[in-house]
Amino acid sequence: MKLKDITNGPDWMIWVVFAVFVLITILLLTGHGSNLIAGYNTASQLKREKYNEKKLCRVVGMGMLVITLLILIMAIGQNTLPAAMAYVFGAITLLDCGVMMILANSICKK
Repeated sequence: MKLKDITNGPDWMIWVVFAVFVLITILLLTGHGSNLIAGYNTASQLKREKYNEKKLCRVVGMGMLVITLLILIMAIGQNTLPAAMAYVFGAITLLDCGVMMILANSICKK
């Protein structure tokens, strides 16, 4: 069974999701878009001052880049990749989110 066999919806949908993730990744990697980071955008000004905003945006942007590349791999290889790769992509995404949280709370603090 291939990855294509377990996907739902039209084929163009994954490309739309990929395009949105590319835009968000570029926005974060340029050091902007801190309002897209959950928790940071709702924090008080006192808590925001404890973090280096540019570094935080870049850390989250690098994490988003990994997820964006995974989406690209799934979109390109959906006809050839085995269905079990969905679990691998999910595990990598969860690991990436964990690394982003650890880095955001360690190296991004002033």
